Amino acid sequence: IRCQGQVAVFKAELGDLEGSKIAYRDLVQDLESKRKEDPTAAEVYAGYGNLLLQLQQPEEAQKQLLIAQQLMVRYRGPHSDSATKVRGSLAACYVSQGKFADALAMYEKIQKSKLKLYGDDHPELVVVYNGVASALFRQEQNRAREMKKPGNFKRSIQLLKSSLTIMEKLHGPEHMLLLPTINKLVIVYSETDMKQSRHYAERCLKIIKKGGGKASKMQEKSAHLVLAKVAIKMGDLKEHMAQMQNVCCITAKLFGTKSREYKKVKEKIAVMEGPFEEIMNLEKGLTDAPEGSEIWSQKMHDLAMAYCEADMFHKGLEIATRAKERSPLGSDVALDIDGLIEHINAELDER
Repeated sequence: IRCQGQVAVFKAELGDLEGSKIAYRDLVQDLESKRKEDPTAAEVYAGYGNLLLQLQQPEEAQKQLLIAQQLMVRYRGPHSDSATKVRGSLAACYVSQGKFADALAMYEKIQKSKLKLYGDDHPELVVVYNGVASALFRQEQNRAREMKKPGNFKRSIQLLKSSLTIMEKLHGPEHMLLLPTINKLVIVYSETDMKQSRHYAERCLKIIKKGGGKASKMQEKSAHLVLAKVAIKMGDLKEHMAQMQNVCCITAKLFGTKSREYKKVKEKIAVMEGPFEEIMNLEKGLTDAPEGSEIWSQKMHDLAMAYCEADMFHKGLEIATRAKERSPLGSDVALDIDGLIEHINAELDER
């Protein structure tokens, strides 16, 4: 059984996920026909469940992981590392299905086991805190979208900062092991405070650059992409273009200028160059008209439109709102700005 299980593991590691799935499925059917229940069988069910989760089949994964959990608890104990790992996979499974209450209950069990095994301020607790933070974040994000109101992500941020403190005490402030937690802070803060999101994204980049090596170059490329996305959300088109140029340079070094990867990045930059040039020209033109005049209001309307065409709707809304506050009441351009604000809000609601 162990050898057959290892074959399934190796297939997955070599990228043959479907082959691994078939090997696991045959092995599980064999175990079920023989009614074999022991720690080795538990490992097979857990491996199969994790693979199905990787293949984005959470409902099927859940069935296998629940069997694995039952066997691990019976043969290894409720607070064993094996049982805790399976519960971690189950929690991730629940999150992917939107079953946040089940995920949080599972994380609570994991936390009790980890505290019993390791005590406070142990790196093993970081995985738990990060998991709970992600589940709470997704839950609150869904609720906020349904209610069409800003979400409350304070608890997620608090847990992630606790994780960060533990890891900083152990490894210092610039260790690569801090990256998973910092990346989660970038995501959570992108819903509430873009300045903080940018701060943590820049911190990720600094840590990655210090790491060095080819693997680090791939991570550096990803970090620049994140900063480019943050810049778009902040309405900073200059910064976005600068970050995309950094991505382009790293891609050329990694894959060459004739590679498909490089051509894709160049295409993305080319798409943004038109709106970028238009926005720069419109912003320069604003200085020619007195603020609050009808000409100024028309230029602000055009600038807001240009930002929307560049897929920067938040920035477009900010400019259009400012224009509305200072535009001549009852003028045609004021009505156009009202219509534009309505259109932007409808687009943001749909998104």
